[in-house]
Amino acid sequence: MVGGTFMGTVTIAMPAARRVAATVRFNVLAIMTASYGVGQIVGPLMANALYIKTASFDASLMIASLALLVAGALCFSRDPARQREVGGR
Repeated sequence: MVGGTFMGTVTIAMPAARRVAATVRFNVLAIMTASYGVGQIVGPLMANALYIKTASFDASLMIASLALLVAGALCFSRDPARQREVGGR
């Protein structure tokens, strides 16, 4: 399940990164790939540490839910010009 979610995220995020890459001076795709890799390593380590302390995955799931909500909120730009630039319209 987690792998499927990851692949779905990559499928959506990489084309958007390609559109933005032309407007920035650094390699967006490389940074995104490195970030995904770090998350795939650090996430399970943190979840395990929390599980050892609490004997439950509730804390890990709450943190993951909060991170998802923050990421979703960051996707909504208040600047309409910026939305058109990223959205390709």
